[in-house]
Amino acid sequence: MNYTATVQWARQPGEPFTDNHYSRGHRWSFGGGVSFRASSAPNVVPHCSDPAGVEPEEARIAAISSCHMLTFLYLAAKAGRVIDSYDDTAEGKMAQTDGRVSCVEGRLAPVDPLGWRGPRQGRARRAAPRRG
Repeated sequence: MNYTATVQWARQPGEPFTDNHYSRGHRWSFGGGVSFRASSAPNVVPHCSDPAGVEPEEARIAAISSCHMLTFLYLAAKAGRVIDSYDDTAEGKMAQTDGRVSCVEGRLAPVDPLGWRGPRQGRARRAAPRRG
């Protein structure tokens, strides 16, 4: 399976570029037609970042969380469970390792996705059997 993501950036008029003071804001576009503003983190490059843009590090953690959720929903459906909602506030950690900054940790924190308040209670329930 192939996927397409287009990343577009353009130097703003009057930005010299070679002094390293250029906009880090750019656009991500995906095969399905969705586009997002993206940028470096404002706390990393405060004067050049677009605070409204999605940071690549945020996108990485969101992608991991999304894959986890989709796997969970698939397995729940296959097991005959009905899931009404799923909520996860995932976190990632950047750190310097061997002189380089990289994503060193990711933590998923789904909020009780089965909704269980006790044995056999809550929002998760067995699906009604399919009839004929």
